[in-house]
Amino acid sequence: MRARERSQEAGAALMCAALLIVIAAAPVAARMAGEWDVVIGRGLAIPAFEIQTVVHGVSVDVDPDVCRDAGTFATKGSLQVALGDTLARDIYQFGGALHIDGVVKGDVISWVQTARVGGEVTQDLNVFAQDVSVTGRVGDDLRAFCQSVALSGTVGSDMLALAGTVDIGPGAVVEGNLRAACGVATMNGTVAGDLVIYTGKAVINGRVLGDAIIASDGGIDFGEKAEIMGNLLYHAPAPITLRPDLVHGNVSFKPTEAEEKHEFKFPKGLGVGFRIFLFIAAVIAGSILIALTRDHADRTATIIRRKPLKSLAIGFIAFICVPIIVIIAIALILTIPLAMVLALAYAIAAYIAKFYVAVCVGRLVLRRGDGQGPPVPMLLLGLAILYLLTAVPYAGTIISFLIVFLGLGALLQRKETRLDKVFEQQAEPNEALPGAFPAPPAPPGA
Repeated sequence: MRARERSQEAGAALMCAALLIVIAAAPVAARMAGEWDVVIGRGLAIPAFEIQTVVHGVSVDVDPDVCRDAGTFATKGSLQVALGDTLARDIYQFGGALHIDGVVKGDVISWVQTARVGGEVTQDLNVFAQDVSVTGRVGDDLRAFCQSVALSGTVGSDMLALAGTVDIGPGAVVEGNLRAACGVATMNGTVAGDLVIYTGKAVINGRVLGDAIIASDGGIDFGEKAEIMGNLLYHAPAPITLRPDLVHGNVSFKPTEAEEKHEFKFPKGLGVGFRIFLFIAAVIAGSILIALTRDHADRTATIIRRKPLKSLAIGFIAFICVPIIVIIAIALILTIPLAMVLALAYAIAAYIAKFYVAVCVGRLVLRRGDGQGPPVPMLLLGLAILYLLTAVPYAGTIISFLIVFLGLGALLQRKETRLDKVFEQQAEPNEALPGAFPAPPAPPGA
């Protein structure tokens, strides 16, 4: 009994130590979070990011005279460069919206909901957004990863678009290459380089001064103003009749392969083989467990035989309540380690529950009394019977749950284990009263 009390005291001490660590760390974490918020709120310098102006929260207008060397880092709110303003630095925007009506002499990297560029960005424009609209000028590359992108301005170099829809307006100019992967592509502008489009539906009614590669499984429509100065390679379900003056170079056609619907089917015999594998694994694991804890297995099987309804009810309640407790513990954040331990113990108990039910079934079939005979042969016989029963369609699922309920309920009713008995036996000599000494050895020849 003292060994059990000592283990309980040790567990309580560990819990108290963990709680003290959490209590001691909380003020430090809060102070660190508060200092970080102060840094952002005051707009102080953060050398690690080379940021001198930090914008946090509400919509702001950037003052171009604040800094000329470092970048602008904005979070949550909208960032706007007003018409007539010139911002000589990079912009890093997270959240909200981005509106540039002035001039940004630098790169722009933006993760926002909407981005609109009506002014000029002299370097690269990299946008991750829902909607992107460029009516002004991008001096270097434009990379848009969004739901829809519309260009009616000018891109000084290459343009890359991964989007749902890509719309290149009539007055739009891409002075480099245009590469797009999208659902619907409309190109009514001018591409000075090559055009590469992979899309579901393509509408081309503009000029391409280089080569064009267009792949579409929904068809390609060439308008009256469409003109390709180089070669054309197109992938489509069927050949397209082209105007003689549409393509100045060579035309190549490759048919798109129709998608074949493949229904996934398990190979024949896979289900039976998998069940045989599970049975062999259960035999190995169960034999080791039962051999190491024979007394525990015998007593747990006895509880199943003598109190089947009570075991079934307790196991059902535990099967339902433990996952709920784990979810609540995870939601409380601080108790996540306890939730992980409880979930692991729950999974192990649910798996080994069938071993004790199998021992009980083997006893009933062999007509052996409680504790009579080695439990491993009874385990093997019981597992074979249980796996055959659970293989029955529909009913096997119900039987599987009943087995888990019985085993869990019996495990929860156990009051002592073989390990507990060992501790109790070792603790017996220490139960003597203080001052009681062992009798002296008898003299020789007595």
